[in-house]
Amino acid sequence: MASDEIVTAIDIGTTKVCTIVGSKFGNRGIQVLGYSVVKNTGLRKGMVSDMEATEQAVRESVESVEEKTGYRVDSAFAGVTGAHIQFRNCYEKLQVENRHGVVTADDVAHAPRRLSDMIDDPGRTVIHASTTSYTLDGESGIRNPIGMHSKEIGVETHLVTGSDEDVE
Repeated sequence: MASDEIVTAIDIGTTKVCTIVGSKFGNRGIQVLGYSVVKNTGLRKGMVSDMEATEQAVRESVESVEEKTGYRVDSAFAGVTGAHIQFRNCYEKLQVENRHGVVTADDVAHAPRRLSDMIDDPGRTVIHASTTSYTLDGESGIRNPIGMHSKEIGVETHLVTGSDEDVE
C-alpha cells in the first residue's frame, strides 16, 4: 500500500524532546515509521530558559529519527504546552482590499496575520492564528468566501498566544 504523505511531529517538553515520523494513508490513519526521545535541559516550567540547549535537543531528536527511518524531515507539526500558553477566539471586521469587492485568495490568506497584528495584549505574543469562519456583510458561518462579493469581511480566528515574561 503506497503512502499518501509522510508526516513528522515534534513534542518539545520540559524534560525531553520526542519526534515521530509516520506515513499517512488518506483518512485511514497513520503508520508509525520511527520515533526518537532525547533529553532536554533547555526548558524550565514549560518555558524556554536556554534556547541553545533546546535547539540542540530538537536537532538531536530529528537527526535520530531521520537515521532510523531514512526520511529527511523538512517540516513538522510542533506541540506547544504549558501554563504560559493561552487560547482564545477573536472576531474582527476587515475591509476587502480590492476595489471591486470580490474576496480574493490573498484576502483569505492574509486575514489571520492581519488579525493577529491587530491584537494588543501586553506581555503576550501570538504564536498561531487560524481562521475558523467568515461573515460577509452580516451573513455568518461562511467557510470559504473566495469569489464572493462583499464590502466587509468578519473573521472568526482562533489565536494561540504565549507569555513574553521570563521564567523565574
